[in-house]
Parts: sequence; C-alpha cells; structure tokens
Amino acid sequence: MRQQLLLMVAALISLGQGTCQAQSFVEHVSPPVVRRGAVNRVTLNGTESNQVVGLWTSLPAGMVQARVVSDGLTQSVLDLEMSADAPLGIYGLRLATRSGLSNVHLFVVDELPVLIRDPALPPTAVVPLTLPTCATSLCKPASIDRYAITVDRDQRVAFEVVGNRLGKDYDPLIQIRNSTGKLVAEHDHSVGLLFDCRFAHRFTEAGTYTVEVRDARFEGRSTWHYVLRMGDFPEARTAIPSSVRAGETAILSFPQMAGWQYPVTVPNAAPLGELFQEIRQSPPGVAAWIPLTVTDLNASLEMEPNDSQETATPTVVPGTLNGVFDKPGDRDWYSFDLIKDQKLNFLGVARTIGSAADLELILFDADGREVRRVDDTDLEEGGFTFNVGKPGVHRLQVREVSRDGGPEFAYRIDVRGGGPQFQLLAEASDLTVPQGNSQSLPIKVTRTEFTGEIQLELRGVPAGISIVPAIIPANTVEFAGRVVADAATPAGIYNLQVVGTAALETGSKLHAVAGTKPLIDRQLKNVDLIPYALREDQRHLPPSLLQQIALMVVPPAPFDVELPEAILPLIRFQSADFPITTTRKAGFDAPITFAVKGGQIGDEKEERNQVYARLVPGTVDRLTASGTFFNRINTQLNKYRVDLTASAEVEGRRINLVRAFTLDVRSAFRPTYEPETPAARPGESVNVKLVANRVPTFDGALKFTLGPQSGLVFPATIEIPAGQPSVDVDIKIDPKLNPGRHGIRVEVAGFVGKYEESLNLPNLQIEVHKPDAPK
Repeated sequence: MRQQLLLMVAALISLGQGTCQAQSFVEHVSPPVVRRGAVNRVTLNGTESNQVVGLWTSLPAGMVQARVVSDGLTQSVLDLEMSADAPLGIYGLRLATRSGLSNVHLFVVDELPVLIRDPALPPTAVVPLTLPTCATSLCKPASIDRYAITVDRDQRVAFEVVGNRLGKDYDPLIQIRNSTGKLVAEHDHSVGLLFDCRFAHRFTEAGTYTVEVRDARFEGRSTWHYVLRMGDFPEARTAIPSSVRAGETAILSFPQMAGWQYPVTVPNAAPLGELFQEIRQSPPGVAAWIPLTVTDLNASLEMEPNDSQETATPTVVPGTLNGVFDKPGDRDWYSFDLIKDQKLNFLGVARTIGSAADLELILFDADGREVRRVDDTDLEEGGFTFNVGKPGVHRLQVREVSRDGGPEFAYRIDVRGGGPQFQLLAEASDLTVPQGNSQSLPIKVTRTEFTGEIQLELRGVPAGISIVPAIIPANTVEFAGRVVADAATPAGIYNLQVVGTAALETGSKLHAVAGTKPLIDRQLKNVDLIPYALREDQRHLPPSLLQQIALMVVPPAPFDVELPEAILPLIRFQSADFPITTTRKAGFDAPITFAVKGGQIGDEKEERNQVYARLVPGTVDRLTASGTFFNRINTQLNKYRVDLTASAEVEGRRINLVRAFTLDVRSAFRPTYEPETPAARPGESVNVKLVANRVPTFDGALKFTLGPQSGLVFPATIEIPAGQPSVDVDIKIDPKLNPGRHGIRVEVAGFVGKYEESLNLPNLQIEVHKPDAPK
C-alpha cells in the first residue's frame, strides 16, 4: 500500500483550510525550487510530518514521481523526479501521510541548474555563479547574500527573485555592484509579481559583478526562502492580449519589452482557465513565465489613436478588449454595435494579469449618453451587466482611476453574453476519505438570473468516488454535499474537480467548475481572535490552485459518525444539547473525540469567543455521544455552517471524519402582530394582539415599548406577563388622521436567564381607510 501511494502523485488545490483537519503542517520547503527533467531532493519541515506515503502537487498528473528518503515528526526528505515536460512556474504541494494531507505550500518549477547556498557560510562570503543559473537560500534577518557573476561588455542579463510569491512575507531587494563596490543597479518589487522582482540590466563594462540579495527591511525568518534566477530570459510580466482562444495561435506583445513579440498556440483541447505560459527570446534561451488565460472569446486589440469617441477602436462583442495605458492620463475607447434587448456582462481584468491598473469603465449608449460607470471595486466583485435599450453603436471608455499610466498598466475587458449563469465555490480544498466512507463538501452557489437545479459531476477521480446528493436543488445557495468513496475505490492521491451543469428551458446548458480558495501560510488573528486580512501573497494564488481539490483515499475507518439533527437551534443566552451517533466495527475500542469550528465558535477558555461547545467523547459504552453548545452576551443572531470532526487513533494513524450541520442562533422570543396590518377609519379604534412566540425553554415576561405616532393613541409600554402567550392593545385613531399606512415603532425586551434580550421588531402598520362618504 505504501509503495502504491508513493507513486501516485496528482494535481490538486488547497482551499484555505479544508474541512478535514490536516495531520501535518508544512512550514517551509528546502529548496523551494526543483529542476524539471531531473531528480531533486527536497526537505519538508513542519509538524507531524512522519509516516509519509506520497506527495500531492498542483502540477498536471504524471509530472512528478515522489520517493521517500526519510521522515520524522518535524522533517521529511523526498526525492522528486520531475518530468522534462513539467511546466515552469509556481505550484502547490501537500505532504501525504498515513493520516491524510497537509496544508498547501508553494514551490517553483524551473529549468535552470539549482545551487543551494550553504547556510553555514560567513555573512561576507561571495558565492561565484556561472550564467545562466538559479540560486536559493534561507532568508536570514539582518543579512545580505552575495553572488559573483562575470559578464561581457554590453551583455544583457535578466534577474528575478521569487520569495514573496512563495506565500511568505518576504520583500526582496537586489543590488548589483562592480569590482570597486559602486552600485550600478538596484531593484525592489516589480508590478505584477507582488513584492518580488523581475528586470533586465545591460552591463556597459565587462568584468565581475557582485549581486546582493536581501530583504528590503533587513528582516528574515527560518521559514523564508528565496529563489534567484539569472540568465537571458525575457523580463516581460504582462502579455497583450492576455487571453488566447483554445485551438488558435496568438501573437503576444509585451509592454515591458517594446517591439518584441512571441507566438503562442493553445491546443484545441486545452481547458478554459488561467495558466503560466513560458516565453523565451530565442529557442536556446532561458524561459520566463507569464499569466495567460485560455478562453472561448475572440480577442480585440486597441488601435491607437483611440482616446476619443470619434477614434474608438471598432470591435465585436462578446469578445475581449485588450490594451495598455501608455502614459498618464491615457484613456481608450471601443465601439460595438448592439441590438435591442441584448444582455452583456463586462468584467475588467488587471491584477491577475500582472497589471498595476485600477480600472474605470464608462459605457455610452447609441445616443451618446452615459448609461453605466463602474470602478475597480465593482469590477473586482464581478463586473456589471448591461441590458440594451435602443439598438445601435455603443461606446466604452476605459481609463485608470488615478489617471496613471505606463508599460505596467495593461488591462483586459471580458465581454460575455448576459442571461442566466451560476458559479460554484467549494469550501474544502482537501479531502481524506476512508474507503467505504465519506467526507463533507459544502458548496456555495452564486446565481444570476437562474434559479434551477444543478447537476454535479466529479472529474479526475477513479470509479467508486461520487458526490451525494448529486443535484443542487433549485434556489439553493448553500449546498451540503458529501464525497463518498465506496469500499472498492483504490487507495491513492487524486485530482478532483467538481463540475456543475444546468439545463435551460431554451435547450442550452450552463457549465461551471467549482472554484477553491486555498490558504497559504497561516492567517494571523488579533487578541479578540478576529482574523487579520490576508496578505497579498496569500490572496493572489498561482492559477493551478484555483479549481482543484486534493483527494486522498485511505484504508477503511473502523468507525463512522452521523448527526441526527441537520439544524441545531441555539437560543441566545441559553445552551443546546446536540446528539452525535457513532458506530464501531467489532474490536475497535479507542475513544472518538470531537471538535467543532465555524462561524462564531471558539475555545471556551477564550472569553472573547461568542459560542463554544463541550463535547463528550464517544466510547464503546457510549455510542450516542453528545455535545452542549453555549453562547455569550455578544452572540450574533444568524445561521452558519459548522463542521464537526470526529477523530480517533487507529493503528498509529489518525482518522478524521467531518460532518456538517447548521447552527441557528435564535432569540428566545420573536413577537408578531394579529392581525398583521389592522385597518380602521378615522375616529375608530383597532384591537391588536401582541403574540409572544416564545421558545419552549423560555417563559419569562416581555416588555414592549411603542414609539409615538401622530394621530394614533396607544400605551407607551405594554407587558406580556410570564407564562401568558399574548396581550391585547387598543389603538385609537384621530378623526382627522389622513388615510394611508401609519407605522408604530416597537421594541421588545425580556430577561433570558440573567441577561436582557432586546429586539427591534418590524413597525406595526395601521391601515387608515378613507371615511365613508356622507349620505
């Protein structure tokens, strides 16, 4: 079994923290770069990294074979045999142990020979290198790493540092000095590469130069590494166009390298989505990689001059519009002919293609009137939809919000046909499923003009893997599914994609691949346990980590767990018991422990958490275990998903089974009015019943405070005594009150235990009819 798992390496993504608790955590990988077409020895440092059985990577299947050299609790050593066809770029890996999959860590695939700098070298040591090359080292605090290169006069050398893009808070700085120590070049971060850099320098004199690498703040950590690349690769970081239609050849140009073009052919069978595209200036030269999107849309390029309505670049939509703001204040115009009732979706793309632009789009209709204006905030959240009124030529102005410009300010506008659509987001990025068992896979659904059911399909997995249920019901936006592995499913590591398909009444179909959001490194929290915002290097992920879920199938578990209640009501300021049903195979007598996470749930010892649970372990004598949920004074009233993890030690490995349920935090009362909207004429009175609607575990008094309303006479305060279900109140209507609806503000409060619960109720609406006409 161990050998079988070792040789199965697949491509998968890490969606932050998956629902199945990782048994190992990879803090850093040394070296963080491997050479394709070679066997590379790497060390994975972290916790619980023993009992290794394989490795998962986000590379295409078959690109890596992993062999374990040694493993231990804090360090595992593997030999990675990389295919010569492995694509260059930054990818993710997970350590696979007998207990499951680790977190995701990033690494670089390169074609250059790799030199690992000896960490024992003195701080003043200068390591000689022969171009082209790649060097890597730990990032030590208050230190400078020095390398010596020899160049010819007028030789161009490209430099790149990958450090921040490895998901670490590293800010590299490169300085180049001549033989006298004079600074001849310095480069900090490059737009599109987070805090990393890629640039080229042409040396005016031959000789030996010193390349210095350090953190710009002189900071360092034992878990930070950098990769220094030097050679004749292109310094380009952004392509125009930045998307290519599957099955076609496109000629790419690069704003950072004016005049240079590069042809790219995308296979017809290439899946739609983002990838790293290799580019090189000559066939024997060294390659760099840039972000590229495989699309089903035709591309249009801006044609200068196009900085006015009259000179707008004519184009056809749906399609992509590609350009660059060449100078500050530049603006680009596009024109396209639209028909009445046509629907279009506009999406601005800048950051994901390595651009500094903050886009603003202004759409003008056939009469030249501005009909829509959005900036980068709306575009980041999904763009905008436009429904055509009057047919004719419409124009789109694209400009930079701060009116900045230069070669760093490229963009792409994706214009698609509007109408029904949906997106899926899987809320787990890794699943470890025992044979004959299942794991929870929640999916969020975003719907646009579509309410129907969605059929789910799993791709990249062997026979025996399924999702249950296989249909997302109509109107559902929070779906609780399970990935099931039957008893005959082969153990191993797989790529899992969740694909949704929906049929429209027109006969056409909608398709969407579930996205994922892996968490790279750790997310820090403040003293109130509120997570800090993710760093840029944690939010902008390599494209291979966007639509895959890492799946590991392991031997059967000798126990199972089910939750009899799909929804647990938790009354604010009260507790709620929660049953947990376990089953065991004969001979298995280890305790089963439970943990919960999600929403407002935290540790009981940390008083800042609003909800906590006390969970009783399951034993042979207690097959129905239980838990009790408690909440504190600032608990918010809402519903959210909670993941319960059942864990047990089985023959030296830990098995985690995850089951999801909904925790519904409610008030102990929610009064209503009977009738809901009482009606009367001026001068009359109406009787309204205030109904307490208490939960069974609360029977206390409720005090109502009614806000004043001109023309209506009623008590300022009313009480429903303890144990009484309702109370009647008379409301008198002034004879001169105008007909219409008149609202009364209502607040209600009651003590639930030792805490006072107060709610603002919907206004009590009094419908005043017109008085009868005089006879």
